[in-house]
Amino acid sequence: MTPARLPPPSAPQIPDPWRARSICFSVPLEAGHRVLVVGPWPSVSRSARLAGAEVLSADIRAAEPVDRDGEATAVITGGRLPVPDGAMDHVLLPQLTPPLLPLAAAELARVLRPGGWLFLGAPAVWRSGSRRGALSVRRGRALLERCGFVDVREYGIAPSLAVPRHLVPLASPVALRWYARSGFAPTSRYAAAVRWSLVRLGQRDLLLLLFPALGWTARRPPGGADPA
Repeated sequence: MTPARLPPPSAPQIPDPWRARSICFSVPLEAGHRVLVVGPWPSVSRSARLAGAEVLSADIRAAEPVDRDGEATAVITGGRLPVPDGAMDHVLLPQLTPPLLPLAAAELARVLRPGGWLFLGAPAVWRSGSRRGALSVRRGRALLERCGFVDVREYGIAPSLAVPRHLVPLASPVALRWYARSGFAPTSRYAAAVRWSLVRLGQRDLLLLLFPALGWTARRPPGGADPA
């Protein structure tokens, strides 16, 4: 009797380990935490509320405080957030824009409680040229450390700040190689050729060119001095 032939093993399904559910989960968010979302980002606010957080949005472009989609929106005036010192567990600024530059980063630290976490996103300078609000990896880190933040971590964001499907930790060579090989989806033959070249070279600074935007998480030191 001929033994039954087993089907060939299927190719292993490699999960996407750096897929971002939402920018709000880049910080250690828990139910009951107070979260400030800076800018018109209702999807980020909604995700934080679904996780059980108390959410306040602040928008420099709002003419007056409004109740939008179940959230209170405070008005930013004079480069100052309308929030008391140390009132927030987390602050999320999904995209640094020119009108928000006065807030980065001492004002963001002011409203965070000691031990609270910040997320800051910005266009990558190599994709945006001299555009105000665009940052390099080093400049973003220096901006946060100068205002007393610690535990600064850097991420490549793709495909955009508006649709952050991937938050890839730049300190991890494994994560960068994975994204270059599996996460990055070239839209042209030229982009595919560039990816192939970057993967072959394998240098971190070159692999960064695949990301149109960057993100940083950082923590206000527990019991630290007030930001300058």
